[in-house]
Parts: sequence; structure tokens; C-alpha cells
Amino acid sequence: MKLNFRYHVTAFAVAVAVLVGCRNEEPASKEASSPAISAAARDVQKDIDAAKTFVAENKDQFLAVSEKQLQTVDSAISELAKKSEGYQADAKAQADKVLATLKEKRETVTKRYDDLKAASKDAWVNLKSGFNSALEDLQKALDEARAKFN
Repeated sequence: MKLNFRYHVTAFAVAVAVLVGCRNEEPASKEASSPAISAAARDVQKDIDAAKTFVAENKDQFLAVSEKQLQTVDSAISELAKKSEGYQADAKAQADKVLATLKEKRETVTKRYDDLKAASKDAWVNLKSGFNSALEDLQKALDEARAKFN
């Protein structure tokens, strides 16, 4: 008896769902929705313009902070180079190799930084991750060099 009752309730629920889903409603007229769509489009355009302004301001701030980071890295590389001047033979050769690697990585970061500076407001966000990756790689190499030089 319970099974039969559940079957009827389920069948009734399915029938109601089908009937509700198959209602013959006409879509709202274009005239009624056009002002609402226009207002929404204007709001979206305002949001896009605001986002572009934010990105441009954020780019300038990011570049300023990055420039300071690069100056700090350059100072650290210079310190390591001065420290290595007193090394002899094998230690000097190893230090020179490490410094050459650091300078190579620094050149990569410089190229990425220049690309970032020259990028349009829209494109710089994509280039930022490449710059950050190169800078992290340089920082890691610098940390490893400091450990070797101490």
C-alpha cells in the first residue's frame, strides 16, 4: 500500500513539473526590456572603465615597487662581486660562475621589466606573471649565492 501511494505522489509531482515547465508564456517585448538592457550595458561599461583605471594605477604602483626591488638585488650582486675579489683559484672560479649566472638572470628580469613597462594597460597583467617568475628565480639564485659566499 505504501509503495503504491509513493508511486502516485511521484507521478503527480512529475506531471505538475511537466505542466509548469511547458507553460506557454510569451517573452517580454523588446520595447519593455530595451531601456533595462541599455542601463545594464551602461553600468557594465562604467565598470569596465573603472577596472581599466584601476589596472593603470596598479601598473604604475607595481612598476615603482619592482624598480626598488631591482635596485636592492643590484646592490646585493655588487656586494657579492666585491666579496669575491679576494677569493683565490678554485673559489674565485666558482664565485665568478655564480656571478655570471646572477647577471644572466638579472638580464632576463630586465627584459621582462622593460616589456612590462612598455605593455598596454590591457596586456601588462598577462606579462606581470612572467616578470614575477623571473624575479623569483633571480631572488632564489641570489639567496643560494649568498649562502655559498658565506
